[in-house]
Amino acid sequence: AAAAAAAATHFDSNNLSSETLRSCFLQTVEELTQERHDVARAHFEAAFADHIARVGRPYLHFSACLLPFFASLRDVAAGSAAREANAIVGESPEEVYEAEIEAFVHAAHIFADLLRHLVATSNYKEPPKRRPAGVARSEYVRELASQVGVSLDLVRLGFAQRQLVKALEAARLSREAQEKEKEENKENKERELESAAALQQQHHQTLGPGSSERPWERRSSPVTADATAAAPPAAAGAAGAAVP
Repeated sequence: AAAAAAAATHFDSNNLSSETLRSCFLQTVEELTQERHDVARAHFEAAFADHIARVGRPYLHFSACLLPFFASLRDVAAGSAAREANAIVGESPEEVYEAEIEAFVHAAHIFADLLRHLVATSNYKEPPKRRPAGVARSEYVRELASQVGVSLDLVRLGFAQRQLVKALEAARLSREAQEKEKEENKENKERELESAAALQQQHHQTLGPGSSERPWERRSSPVTADATAAAPPAAAGAAGAAVP
C-alpha cells in the first residue's frame, strides 16, 4: 500500500493522462515490492503496449513517464533502507547514507532489468531495412521511435548507475578514513595514559613507600640550601640584628 501510494503521488504530479498506463505502472511497482519480478515485467510490458496504441501521443511520452516511475522505486527502496538502518542500534549517519545509496543502486538495477526485458521482447530488436508488410507507416515509425527512446533510457540509466556506484565507493572510503582516524586517536590516547601511569609508578618507586614528598620538592631543596649558604654577609648581619 505504501509503495502504491508513493508511486501514485509521482504519477499524479507528472500528469499521466492514460489511466491504463498509470495503472500498469502502479501494478509494476506493487509487484516489485513483493519480489514478483515476472509479473512486474508483464505489467511493464503492458504499459508500453498501451503507449504504442495511443496514436495521438508523442513518441517519447513513455520515456517521459519513466522518470516518475523510477522516482517511486527510488523512494520505496530508500525508505526501506533507511528504516532498516535506523532500526540498528548505534548506526552512524554515514552508514545510513551508504544504505540509502545502496538502495538507489538496487532500484536502478531493477529498473534496468525492466528496460532490457522491454527491448528483448520488442517487435524490432534490430531496425529492419524496410517497413514490414501490412504495417502502417505511422504505426511503424511510432513503435520504432518509442523503442529507440527506451534504448536511450537504458543508456542514461547505465550512466546514472555508474555515478551512484562511484558515490557509494567515495562514501565508504570516507567512512573508513574517519574510523581509522578515530582508532588512531584512541590508540594515541591509550599510549599517553600508559606513559603517565608508568611515570607516576616510577616516581613512587624513587620516593619509597609512604613518602609524601614530590620529586620536584626533592630537587628544589638543594637549590634553596645553596642559596641560603651563599647569602651575602650584610644580609646575614641584618638578620642577626633583628633577633632580640
